[in-house]
Parts: sequence; C-alpha cells; structure tokens
Amino acid sequence: MAKAKVELELPGDLALLIERDPLVRRAAERLLEEELVAKLRALAVADILLSRSELTEEDIERLDVKIKRGVVERLSERKPW
Repeated sequence: MAKAKVELELPGDLALLIERDPLVRRAAERLLEEELVAKLRALAVADILLSRSELTEEDIERLDVKIKRGVVERLSERKPW
C-alpha cells in the first residue's frame, strides 16, 4: 500500500511532547493513522450512500429538525440519576 506524508499543526505543548519523546511520537503516529483511516473509510461509505439518495437538502433539513426534537423530548423525559 502506498503511503503519503501528512503534516499537522498541533498546539505547542502537544507538539513539544511529540518532538521530545520518540515513544510518544510513534504512539501518536499510529493513533492518528488508525483514526484517519477509519474516518476516511466512513466518509467513503457515506459518499456512496449519498450518491444514490433522492433526498433534497430541504428533506434533510426537515429530518434533522425532527430527529433533534425527538432527542430533546427523550432526554427531557429521563429521570435524573
């Protein structure tokens, strides 16, 4: 499998930690690679599914509102622990 290099900008403290400790650097590289691969695969699947969709943007917005209302109603019905 071909590999590509990706450059990231990280907050100073994280960048310093990764630069100073080779073990942390390898762990971060492995973690970032795994997460990026997983996210890109999910996006590719979503792209395939959406390419076949007949929903309009308006349909999606209406569904979004209904789903969010349902979530709010369910959460408001829950008893606090």
